Parts: sequence; structure tokens; C-alpha cells
Amino acid sequence: MVANAGLATWSSLFDRDHVSQKPAESIDSHGQENSEGACSSTAAAEATKQNKPVPFPDVPQKDVSVVADPSYTEHDSETYDTTAEQWDKIMAVNSRGTFLCYKYAAMQMVRQGRGGRIIGAASVAGKMGYPFVGAYCASKFAVRGLTQAAAKELGKHGITVNAYAPGAIDSIMLSSLAHSSPKDTAMPPELWLDAQIKATPLERLGTANDVESLVSFIASQESQFITGQSVR
Repeated sequence: MVANAGLATWSSLFDRDHVSQKPAESIDSHGQENSEGACSSTAAAEATKQNKPVPFPDVPQKDVSVVADPSYTEHDSETYDTTAEQWDKIMAVNSRGTFLCYKYAAMQMVRQGRGGRIIGAASVAGKMGYPFVGAYCASKFAVRGLTQAAAKELGKHGITVNAYAPGAIDSIMLSSLAHSSPKDTAMPPELWLDAQIKATPLERLGTANDVESLVSFIASQESQFITGQSVR
């Protein structure tokens, strides 16, 4: 990911179940300096209650300090079938998790006084509502709004705040949606996936590499005048 650009990174994982390779492993394979933090949203909430900061490392003598938040979770159901517990879990990981990442990343970067890049995980579902994933959409709209607000607050410190907002990506999450949607849409998984492809201008699913390339650009010096954006 951003390691390809030779950047020092700090990555957070609030939901390991959706991650096939740890960011630290991917970054280390490129010989770059990286620190990875992992905690559940429950643990993060407890740390917040006790006013204990998440220990972001101070990584000196790098062009850019980057904090990337890849955390997400989802649940597939109509809004009236979504339980409060399901809603709370999605909000805890997608919205609260991103908030905590932004909060402590900003605290560290302001203290360092070198500026930096904060990058969150938004979604095309944060720009338009989709049926059967209402809670997920709401959580990603929250990330988009938080990204815009934080960008305006942190600009004076030389910190940019952006998010990546992919559409249909060939992933565990998309496969899960394809196999759970038929109960609501009466559409076989293969046809459901084909519909996602046809709805994409390039007529193909996105890949992890597509997302990584975008994140690397957002983290680079070339994007230094871009902030407050959720890039689709």
C-alpha cells in the first residue's frame, strides 16, 4: 500500500476478520518502516473512558507520517429487520473506530509538528444509500462527514484528512453480500455480482491493488493540496 511510496505508516485494525494479510506484513515485505495497532472497538471505547491515548509511534525523519484506517464491518438486512445490537456493532467499528483513529492520529501529528496524512475507509455507500445495507450506509456517511470536518480543523497544522470510497471490490465482503442478498432480492449470487459489474463504468470489479494505488497517492507528497475528500 503506502509502503510502495516509501512512507512511514501507522495502520489500525478494528476488525481483523475481514483482513487476509496484516498491513504490517504487506508493508514489511517492501522493506518500509511500519507500526500496526490492533484493538477491538470495545477495547478502544474502554481506553477512551479512562482517557488513555492509543500509543501511536513517533516516527522521525520521514517526508510524511501516515495513519491509515482500514476498519470496516457490515450486516445485510432491511432497515426494519436490523436490530439495535447490529446497528451498534456497525457504528462501533465503522464510525466510532474511524473517529478514534482520526482523534489519536491527529493528537500525535499535532504534537510532532511535522504535518501528516490521515486516511479513512469510506465507501461509495457513503455517497448514496443502498437497500439492505442501511446501517452500513449510515456509518460510511458518518465517515465522510467526519473526514470533511477534521480536514478543516487540521489544515492549519499541515495535516490532510481524506478517505477512499471504493465501489464494488472483489473481496470477502462482496462475496458475503452476494450470497446473503438472494433472500431479499431472489437473485442468484452470480447474477447479483454481474449486476454490480454492469453498474460500474469500467465494467469490472475493483481489486485490492486499485484501492492500494489510490491510498498510496493520497499518502504521497503529490496530494499535499488535497484534503476533505472521499475519493471514489
